[in-house]
Amino acid sequence: MQNQKIMKNNQGIAILKQADWQLEYNPEPNPGSNPGSNLESQPVLIVVIAVETAVSVLETCLHALISHTPTHCKILVLQNYQHVEQAIWQALRQTITVTDLHCDDKPSATLQHIVKQHPQQDIVVLDAAISVTPNWLALLQQCAHSDAQIALVGVLSNDAGWQSVPTLPHQHPAKALPLDMDSAQMAQRLRATSCRIYPRLPYLDPACILLKAQARGQLGPLAPDLATIPMQLLEYSLRAQAEDLTSVVADDVWLYAHAPRPTTANPLMHPALLQRFTEPLLLKQRNLCRDSRVMAGLRARTQVLLKRWNYIESALFRWQGKKIMIILPLRETGGGSHVIVSEAQVLRRMGVDIQLLNFYGHQQDFEACYPDLEVPVCYVHHESDIPEACQNFDAVIASVFFTVPWLQALLDFPNPPKIAYYVQDFEPWFFIDKASRLPGFWSMPALRRRLAGYYFRRSEDFRAAWLSYLHIPDIQLLTKTRWNQQELSAMLGKNSQVIGASYQSDIFMPLRERAEHDKLRISAMIRPATPRRAAALTMQVLAKIQRAYPQQVEIVLFGVDANDPALASLSRDFEHQHLGLLSPAQLVTLFNDVDIFVDFSRFQAMGLTAMEAMACGVAVIVPEAGGSGSFVRHGKNALQVNSQCFPQCYQALQQLIEQSALRQRLAQQAIMDMPQFHPEAVAWKLLAQLFS
Repeated sequence: MQNQKIMKNNQGIAILKQADWQLEYNPEPNPGSNPGSNLESQPVLIVVIAVETAVSVLETCLHALISHTPTHCKILVLQNYQHVEQAIWQALRQTITVTDLHCDDKPSATLQHIVKQHPQQDIVVLDAAISVTPNWLALLQQCAHSDAQIALVGVLSNDAGWQSVPTLPHQHPAKALPLDMDSAQMAQRLRATSCRIYPRLPYLDPACILLKAQARGQLGPLAPDLATIPMQLLEYSLRAQAEDLTSVVADDVWLYAHAPRPTTANPLMHPALLQRFTEPLLLKQRNLCRDSRVMAGLRARTQVLLKRWNYIESALFRWQGKKIMIILPLRETGGGSHVIVSEAQVLRRMGVDIQLLNFYGHQQDFEACYPDLEVPVCYVHHESDIPEACQNFDAVIASVFFTVPWLQALLDFPNPPKIAYYVQDFEPWFFIDKASRLPGFWSMPALRRRLAGYYFRRSEDFRAAWLSYLHIPDIQLLTKTRWNQQELSAMLGKNSQVIGASYQSDIFMPLRERAEHDKLRISAMIRPATPRRAAALTMQVLAKIQRAYPQQVEIVLFGVDANDPALASLSRDFEHQHLGLLSPAQLVTLFNDVDIFVDFSRFQAMGLTAMEAMACGVAVIVPEAGGSGSFVRHGKNALQVNSQCFPQCYQALQQLIEQSALRQRLAQQAIMDMPQFHPEAVAWKLLAQLFS
């Protein structure tokens, strides 16, 4: 144990002060954002609540505190140890230097006195059943001081009521960690993938709460007349909300409950609280915590946290040092490029030397779209320069049909790289229009195959896209969905491997609770220049809906610049908002503020925008033609419709408007399901197909 000193403050309260100790921060490969490695915290008073707590439990708590708390912070143990055998208590004091504080039969009054004596200092109230983890305090303070309106900060834990992750206690009683992982490792992994959204809750679980000094001046002292400290902290949270201050959860801090914590059936209905707050208000606050979509999203993401890290660690072991070039000759970005970039970032964390190849003529626009891109980009002047740029790579991947012929020359190298084609869509269908509206076109592969011959003879783009799958005989075809795989097989007799659907899972998620609006908000992406997106049909359905429910719905469109001539050709004679082209950050903001998203495209090879909306907790309608079945379970987490049929599209949207229970059920299940489609799984499968 480090050198420690027992000191007394000017109120005569015994304090444990640690000396000669340094906070260490060793970041791991980071799938998400990182607050930085220089985490500094201001002096904090930490009050450990060990009332009627077994000494062995307190000992575990204190060992973790001394290991993971900066030296300039003070630790005070509030313990009525008359309930513990003196011999056991003395044995503990010989093992670890601690101090105790008698609180007799009124621990809440004692805590109120302690808090009152430290008006200028942040105070953390910690249950003795909780073990802290590395950097916990600096991250708590970072959260507390990120917004002047924050009054209290709680944490995530394996046992913290509605703040429990990855599951709620009543869903998964066992609180043990995986056999090969300790609490510090779990906390580090959760912190690395945290997006620091700091969820707002009406009240916080008393496992660990930081009381911000600045806010205590506005809220006044803790209530000394409440019987227990948890009740005291609950009342303080509710009082903060009444004063327009907020209680938030630091979603990058995970602490471990090493012992069972006592719970009460319904603390909100305690008579002492009912004297201060009305019963309807307390019930509303309880429901807001129980039904929090943001906390549901965090639990769903944490459920797959260890799987994501396992993919990274497995890839580091198997394929670290492999070199991959992805041909991405884009000036403007879109859904396909966002998918590739997100997976390329994951590949870098897997130890792969991954690069993107683009043209110098596109550089300015491309870098404007991706200003902080972590993945190196190799720029060339002309397509003839590509073979030389790729000659030292283990694998080269085409990303769009016209890039495949550029890789032909690589086969002439003495040791040619593995050549693959990332097939995100069956691109020949991009260049048909009227045929795709024929009855049965999308349900009858034989009809599609027959009409393909017609377009092959008459459309140069169709022919180039079709031949791209045949241009290099041994090219490795990688698809996102089984639908793509089946199209390649049925149309061309080509074998391919499904590596899975994915989206930017560290961007699209519930960021806040759904705001209460007077009207339901319906959103749709309009791409009039792309026939398969069925912009005209989408506008017709939305126009009819707006006229049928003028007082109930509000329609928000995006996806095309407001000055685009193709947009002007559409009928827009109904009330709506048009937001134009949106970046991923703008899109996630929109999806956190709408109730329904509709995609009436004729087909979707995957349906990225629908996935992003579902991840944010939006009720979604998607076309049944295509690959949406890779992530949609009809009637469970979204609705699928025959998007060739106007009545079906209209009726499905009408159903979501009129049936709020269905709409909410789909949205809740979508939040739970979508984190399974993370880019780590796809990146691992891509490497396995290329190099196994």
